[in-house]
Amino acid sequence: MSNKLKRKKGRAGRPEELKKALMFDRDVYDDNAGLIYSRLMSVTIWGLILSALALGLINSGIADISKWDTFGKVLFYAVVVLFGIPSIFIFPTAFFLKQGKIRLYKESFIEIYGDRIIYQKVPRITGNNITYEPMVVTGIKSVEAGRYSYLVTGEVLNGNTGKTSGSVKIPNAFEDMDSLKGFVR
Repeated sequence: MSNKLKRKKGRAGRPEELKKALMFDRDVYDDNAGLIYSRLMSVTIWGLILSALALGLINSGIADISKWDTFGKVLFYAVVVLFGIPSIFIFPTAFFLKQGKIRLYKESFIEIYGDRIIYQKVPRITGNNITYEPMVVTGIKSVEAGRYSYLVTGEVLNGNTGKTSGSVKIPNAFEDMDSLKGFVR
């Protein structure tokens, strides 16, 4: 664990000990926050396979579409046009979105102190430059666990801009996310 995770200055300048640091966990991400991307990819891969197989059979001369009956032609076009062509766009989009989120979440982490949570969010990575956006949550009123994210309600301060809000969504992609529920007073 790095020194920046070990100690932070608390109130009145006294050091405040870090109770726990939650790091990115790929298995948690795949089961929760990244589940939608995995499901899209698992469905659309079959559209790519069926379309490639159908077009390969036609182009190789094994299947002659001109000799097919009307039902066969309609079924073929339905598979290729309604399932295959959208799959060509959906599969790579879901794949790259999932990998982009993983890249951002790998650099993000959550620090848990005695009375506050700091979510070190990474909104973007440009080349080798990582931009952190610390979201400091104090006075936690509720922690609602969802399938894709946790909604933490309390006094939220954006460390970069100084703006405050009433809640922050933390993606369900970090180890031991249930430990956030212990903060509700």
